[in-house]
Amino acid sequence: MTNQTHPKATIFMVIVALLLALVACAPAGSPAAADAEPTAAPDQPVTSADPTAKPTPASDNAGQYAYGEAFVESVDVLMLESFPVQVHVVARGQMPEGCNQIDQVKQERQGNTFAVTITTRRPVGMMCSQVLVPFEETIKLDVEGLEAGLYVVVVNGVSGQFELATANGLPGERNSGAPNLPPVTSHGNAIGSYVDLVDALRKAEATVEPAGSLDQAFFTVQGLLVQVNGVEVQVYEYTSEEARLSDSSQIQADGTIVGHSAIRWVAPPHFWAEGRLIVLYVGEDQATIDLFVSLMGPTVNQPPSADVAPAPTPGTEVYPPAVEAAIATLSKDLEVPTDKIEVLSFEAVDWTDSCLGFHEPGVGCLDVIVPGYSVLLSVDGQKYEAHTDLTGERVVWRPA
Repeated sequence: MTNQTHPKATIFMVIVALLLALVACAPAGSPAAADAEPTAAPDQPVTSADPTAKPTPASDNAGQYAYGEAFVESVDVLMLESFPVQVHVVARGQMPEGCNQIDQVKQERQGNTFAVTITTRRPVGMMCSQVLVPFEETIKLDVEGLEAGLYVVVVNGVSGQFELATANGLPGERNSGAPNLPPVTSHGNAIGSYVDLVDALRKAEATVEPAGSLDQAFFTVQGLLVQVNGVEVQVYEYTSEEARLSDSSQIQADGTIVGHSAIRWVAPPHFWAEGRLIVLYVGEDQATIDLFVSLMGPTVNQPPSADVAPAPTPGTEVYPPAVEAAIATLSKDLEVPTDKIEVLSFEAVDWTDSCLGFHEPGVGCLDVIVPGYSVLLSVDGQKYEAHTDLTGERVVWRPA
């Protein structure tokens, strides 16, 4: 018996076979042709009009700089053995960040004072290493054609000095670019500037030798050291008489307190103030005292006797405001009267961080210089150490 296939079944099997063949030819997971993304021609350029282009935006701060003045720590004045004499100033200091660099060095002279300004720059918006970077800059001063005399150099507030023994020019010649300054002459007792003082001292037949510079926390300008007849004297020159008066008015009666600074002198201090100058001599050489009195008049303070002064009456002591603040803070915290608190000692201190030298676990401190006081107090025999800022707005303490 022969088996026969129904015509409709045959047609159905052919259709199924064709569908299986189409499925087998298509890639697995391939979307329909209508949904496929067109492929761009390989040689088609991408232009700024193409929405797929992504140009890198330029920085808004490109080419911009922040400017400031360099922090100068020291100044050395070098006089070269030549004629005319050449004078070089070596300024050393610290840059606050790795990106800072010297921008410009400018110098100008007014009379016998050279003012040198060193400026810096750093790129705006740039991340910089937060480290101090030392720098050294050598500046050649324009000294050709100057008359003999003593000259002061101020670099960003730090002072140095040099002296020309003779007029600084070739025989028969003068630098046409330098002004023809008259020689420094004596002004009698009218001492207005450092040069006036030196000239007056020499007119009085005193020997005067520059001996360096120094900084005192209680004055706002750098001082110059001078050996007068072999005795060391400090001279502070200000930009104006008003600026000098602002400092000299802070010198209290016996000179042991200047502004907020209490000083324990090794010998009696003698302050003179006239014109733009404050002169300080610490010592008991009567010839030196008489010399400056003859030139600048009486001292602005009455130096304490060399003998030991009697102890002050309790409650009459005069303390700097920061020390008074330390007493008041301890009185409030311990709930004791202020007259029960004894001040054993105090001294001016430059704290090296924002915590005023007292560190606690978990408390961060900034590395900054904070002028202030270290005060040792006592209550009923128990000692307490207090640290303050310069004005006493901040006071921290702990048992000593």
